[in-house]
Amino acid sequence: VIKIFTIKTDLRLVFQKLGSLISTYSDKYQ
Repeated sequence: VIKIFTIKTDLRLVFQKLGSLISTYSDKYQ
């Protein structure tokens, strides 16, 4: 159970980083 929770947390962190990258690129190209 702990491993699954850790994986979910890692995925959430990855999606947060992807979201910040996408927002940065959208700000650049606007």
